Amino acid sequence: MTIHFATRASLRLNAVRSLIDASHEAGQAYVEMAKACERAARELNKAAGDFRRAARQQKKTGVAGATNDTKN
Repeated sequence: MTIHFATRASLRLNAVRSLIDASHEAGQAYVEMAKACERAARELNKAAGDFRRAARQQKKTGVAGATNDTKN
């Protein structure tokens, strides 16, 4: 199944929110929170790339959301 880049980016952003919320609620130590933030930063970087790819695809096709991601 293919997922549109913007959809994948939105899913990643939601995962980041959940990761930070769960870490905060668990009352983790500062070291664990730092690790969680590093993971969140990597996911945000990936989401930004997905949004850039989505923008390029929309620019090429001229139709918003017309193309799908072919990666698994």
